[in-house]
Amino acid sequence: MVEVIDLSPKTRSALGRLSDRITADPYRSGMAFVEEARAATPHLPSELVRSLARAGAHEGTPVLLVRGLPVPSGLPPTPNVKFDHQREIGRLGTEALLALLGSCVGEIFTYREWDSGHMVQNRYPIASHRTIQSATGSTELVLHTEAAFAALSPDHLVLLGLRADPDSSVQTIVADIGTALESISASSRRQLAAPMFAFPSDHGSHMAGGRRMTEPHPILRQTTEGLRLDYQHSITPLSPDGAVALAELNAAFTAAAEEVTLRSGEALVIDNRRAVHGRTALQPSFDGTDRWIQRVLLRRTLPADGRVVFDSRFDQYPSEFRSTLARPK
Repeated sequence: MVEVIDLSPKTRSALGRLSDRITADPYRSGMAFVEEARAATPHLPSELVRSLARAGAHEGTPVLLVRGLPVPSGLPPTPNVKFDHQREIGRLGTEALLALLGSCVGEIFTYREWDSGHMVQNRYPIASHRTIQSATGSTELVLHTEAAFAALSPDHLVLLGLRADPDSSVQTIVADIGTALESISASSRRQLAAPMFAFPSDHGSHMAGGRRMTEPHPILRQTTEGLRLDYQHSITPLSPDGAVALAELNAAFTAAAEEVTLRSGEALVIDNRRAVHGRTALQPSFDGTDRWIQRVLLRRTLPADGRVVFDSRFDQYPSEFRSTLARPK
């Protein structure tokens, strides 16, 4: 399922030259930064542009691994404080590479509630987040679609490896949604299309079994763009038949899963409509050597609200999760 693109020295050099021309600060002038990246993409090698544009059109394999990106040497130590809480937030030179790749796939956007609205998001382990389901946590990050059940979720995301974990044992897990759905029964597909799945939350608007839950949603639904799956492995089914269907889907994703080691100078382009992703557990040391990735979220076309949108789920996040996520270190 994972297609590998090894960049030639010529393409690598072209990416390096173009990224050096992008001078806007991605953290202080996000809009200008994205526009500079978009303006530079026509100058990228055509073969790379075609491969990324094909991914953006939901064609070919749902996951691309691009290898040989010119990540600058001399990266600073991996932070141990949330990136938007650091005293000095400085560009690393990697953000432009990421934006160039992303702009060939789709339109970069972000959520207002995430990372102070940064267009480029930095992800590494945070000590106080150790036990939560988050890219800044350390436990296994279960398979999911990005921003599952949000009113507006990404079509794609690109993950850029800045630093692998010290022994390169951490794996990104991906699984093809189409392959998984082919293996489950018709009755389970019908159950997954019923609005009978939710998350426990003290801010939930729905009561089920004496518990307050988020608004129930279907996992599978038909949209104007085709069949869409919103998925998070730990979602709660609200009926016995739903529990059977979810167990079948979980097993299908486990069977279809592939592991990828994301190393420095490598990027994963993930089609959020056609693949789920996760990560094995981390063993962070918080000494500057921990795994560090950057990512951008992408839509095929910009939403009406522009590049910064609201996370429609935020008000229903559990209080404990929200307070933990807010802790800077």
